[in-house]
Amino acid sequence: MYNSFSGEVPVSLGKCKSLLWVRLKHNGLTGGVPDNFWGLRRVYLLELDENLLSGQVSPSISNAHNLSILLISGNQFSGPILDEIGLLGNMVVFFGSGNSFTGRIPASMVKLRQLDRLDLSKNELIGGIPKGISKWVNLNELNLANNRLSGRIPSEVGSLPVLNYLDLSRNLFSRKVPIKLQNLKLNLLKLSNNQLFGELPPLYANEIYSKSFPCNPGLSGDIVGLCPDTGKSKNRQYLWILRSIFILASVVFVVDC
Repeated sequence: MYNSFSGEVPVSLGKCKSLLWVRLKHNGLTGGVPDNFWGLRRVYLLELDENLLSGQVSPSISNAHNLSILLISGNQFSGPILDEIGLLGNMVVFFGSGNSFTGRIPASMVKLRQLDRLDLSKNELIGGIPKGISKWVNLNELNLANNRLSGRIPSEVGSLPVLNYLDLSRNLFSRKVPIKLQNLKLNLLKLSNNQLFGELPPLYANEIYSKSFPCNPGLSGDIVGLCPDTGKSKNRQYLWILRSIFILASVVFVVDC
């Protein structure tokens, strides 16, 4: 951790069956992670973030039954987030931001009932938030920003009892902001740069949330910072052109007379 290690993760490390934690953060490690390293049965902390690691997470991670904290942000991992992640029932923290993960968030992840923090921001994920996330009763932070997620924001998000950080900004979410989000006691809410539309729930029509919703052209409400409705903007521009033509025609008519 915070050294200057370089090169690849040695295959021999995957044979250390007694390892309880691995901290290799912020080095210059490159290449793929050996399959057997992902599946170490006793490891509860796997900290590989801020390296130059690449390739895909191995399905052998399903053998890491004791894994509670998985920190792999700031690398070059690619491919899908595996269904096998949902088999890690002791998972409390999963940080995988700043990689090149693709595909959908696997439905199996809703089984992670102990999950406290989930950060999959700055990837290339598509599709929607899986159904059943109301099972994440211990979730405190959810960050899925800067992906290509789409569809509606599920109202289930509003039933997460201890959630206080929600960032879904810079995606392709559409439809209305769920009324149930008002049930949350959030310290931070970011839904900006999506395709949301309709009236904001009453609680959010407040200056406190002025930075939570910018650049959703279809949203309306008494709050500063909302992007203007593009449709209304075009209508106004069209009316202005018609008015100008009418005035010009009137002037020409008067001159001719």
